[in-house]
Amino acid sequence: MVSIDRLSGLPEGLIIEILSRMETQYAVRTCVLSKRWTRLWTQLTWINLNLDSFVSSESFLIFFFGLLTHYDSRKLCSLKFVCTDLDGPDGRLVEAIIDYATVNQVLYLSIDSILIWDIILPPQLFASLEDLTLKYMSIQFPKACYAASLKSISLRGVSIENDILLNCINLEDFFMAECEVFGLSKIVISAPKLDYLHIQYERSHDDTPKDMMISISAPKLETIVFSFHCDSIANISLGTCPFLESVSIDFYHRLKSENEEDMLQIHTYAKHIVNFLNGVSDVSSLTLTRKTIMVLSAFPELVKNLPSPFKNLRSLEVLKSHKRKYFVVPPEVETFLVEGSPNASELLKGLQSDLEK
Repeated sequence: MVSIDRLSGLPEGLIIEILSRMETQYAVRTCVLSKRWTRLWTQLTWINLNLDSFVSSESFLIFFFGLLTHYDSRKLCSLKFVCTDLDGPDGRLVEAIIDYATVNQVLYLSIDSILIWDIILPPQLFASLEDLTLKYMSIQFPKACYAASLKSISLRGVSIENDILLNCINLEDFFMAECEVFGLSKIVISAPKLDYLHIQYERSHDDTPKDMMISISAPKLETIVFSFHCDSIANISLGTCPFLESVSIDFYHRLKSENEEDMLQIHTYAKHIVNFLNGVSDVSSLTLTRKTIMVLSAFPELVKNLPSPFKNLRSLEVLKSHKRKYFVVPPEVETFLVEGSPNASELLKGLQSDLEK
């Protein structure tokens, strides 16, 4: 019986597609199975590296630099590096990867690494970059970053050590979550195509600045998600957002005492919430947390004489909290939130029902 080598008969394009879904070191090893495949890995447009698959940082570096001597960098679109070892990688590895991505103008860069500190992102990195994903590391952005090609930024668990100043004419998506802000005092984003904005941060260090300024110029913005759990809320400035559809906010201070100084700070916190809500008046769907409404309810005089800004509001949802605390929502706050809506009475019933759950 004659055996048929079906594997070697696969189309070259399909083999490359299969290899591109592997970690690169395994793709290289797989190519030794057939003479016809020997150089196929050099045609991959993605490099996917996982330090956890190597016995040491030294063996990783040997493989990485050996890989680069044979790889056609002109075909490279994406570079991904992962390290989930709790001891963290050697900083040289991440620096080498960023340097390579910068020199070869990759389009997609993703680094998911634990316990890497003081990584400086060079301005040249953004010359052609379209997608940047960083997780669980400490970084510094360029002092001023003009990134004409950048379409997406995703930062999770990142410690940010300086201000974020972005001028991105093609940026569509900005995501920042579970981040700590050591030296971050302002986020300034000018992005005429931005349609999704998600910013979440907590202040967990005494040496962080007490006031933050967020300035967004994004006329095509459709979705905003803001979550601030800290002693002072950011001062948020939004330009006109006529296409705004969905806003979700979770603003809550962590002050426990009720002395005069703390109450004054919470009052300022509430004022920033009111200013922000006035700035998103075009929204059609609004989601608030119980804690956010609780802060507003502590100072009803802030909205007593203000008309409701929401002329297009169709949906108002209150998110539950794990530790529910009973409080009364003053009528001034209820009026401010729903009176301007075309279906105000329905929204008011829904608001009261959500708070009673």
